[in-house]
Amino acid sequence: MVLRRKTLVAVTLSSLHLLLLITHTVAGLEKLPLPRDVVLESINMKHLLQWSPLPLSYGRVNYSVVYQGEFELMFDSWVDILECQHVALTVCDMSEDIIAGIEYSIRVRAEHDGRTSDWATKRFTSSETTVTKPKMSVIARRESIQVAFEEVPRSIIFILYYWKKREESQVFQKSITSEENPFNVFNIEEGATYCFSAKALAVNINKTSNSTDSHCVSLPGSGPPWLMPMVVCGPFVLVAGLLLLLLCCLWRLYSLLQYTFCSKESLPDTLWQDSKVYRVQVQQEDRGRSEVCDVLQVLYSEEV
Repeated sequence: MVLRRKTLVAVTLSSLHLLLLITHTVAGLEKLPLPRDVVLESINMKHLLQWSPLPLSYGRVNYSVVYQGEFELMFDSWVDILECQHVALTVCDMSEDIIAGIEYSIRVRAEHDGRTSDWATKRFTSSETTVTKPKMSVIARRESIQVAFEEVPRSIIFILYYWKKREESQVFQKSITSEENPFNVFNIEEGATYCFSAKALAVNINKTSNSTDSHCVSLPGSGPPWLMPMVVCGPFVLVAGLLLLLLCCLWRLYSLLQYTFCSKESLPDTLWQDSKVYRVQVQQEDRGRSEVCDVLQVLYSEEV
C-alpha cells in the first residue's frame, strides 16, 4: 500500500515537472504580433510593399516576404522574394516579381530570435497601379523643337501630341520610349508656334494617365530681308573700316614725324623783292681749305 502511494506521488511529480517544462517552452515560443498597416503602393508599374515596424520593445525585428501567383496557387506553394528575406527594412520592391494581368497573394511576417509572427496577407493585381501624368519640358531651337520627359520607366511609354497653333485639326502623334527620350521634332516652319501635350501609357495593362496641359513655343523667324545680307557683310565692312582708320592713323603719324625731323625751311623775305624771280648760283671755293664756305651770288632775272 505504501509502495503504491510512493509510486503515485512520483508519477504526479513527474507529470507536474513535464507540464511546467512544456509551459515554459511554449511561453518561450510565443508568437510575435502581426506587421501592421500593410499596403502595396503601385505607381507607374513600380510596386512597393510597405508595413509599420513592431514596437522597439521587441528588439531588433527582421521581416520576410513571400508571394503566390496563379501558378503557385495550383501547387499550394509560395515564392520567396530573395531581396526581402530576414531584412530589417519595412519596404520591399516587388516590381521585378509581379507580372501584369495576374492576381497575387503577398505575405509578410516578423522574425526575432527564433520567434515569428503569423503572416499578414495582401492581395494585389498590377491593374491597380496608378499611371501619373508625365513631366515634360519643351525647348524651341532654330531648326527643331526638343521634347524631354523625366523618369521614364521601361514599362511606360509616352504618347506625344503636337500641332501648329490655329491648325488644331491636324494633330501629329508619336509614341516615345525611354530609349527615344529626349525627342526632337523636325520639319517645322520658322516663326510659327507649335503646341505639345502628352500622356503616359502602361502598355502591359493598357492603362493611361490624364493628358498634360498644352505647352506652346514659338520658333525664331528668319527676320526682315535685309537682315541676312547685313549679318553676312557686316563683318567685312567692319574690318574694312578698321583698316581704313589704321591707314589714316599711320599717315598722320608719318606726316608728324616728317615735320619733326625733316622740316623744309622757306626762303627769307629779302629774297622776294618786288615779286621778282631770282636765280641763285652757288660758287664753290677751293675745297682744300680747312673751312668750307660757299659763296652765294644773287642775280636778277634781267642779268641772267
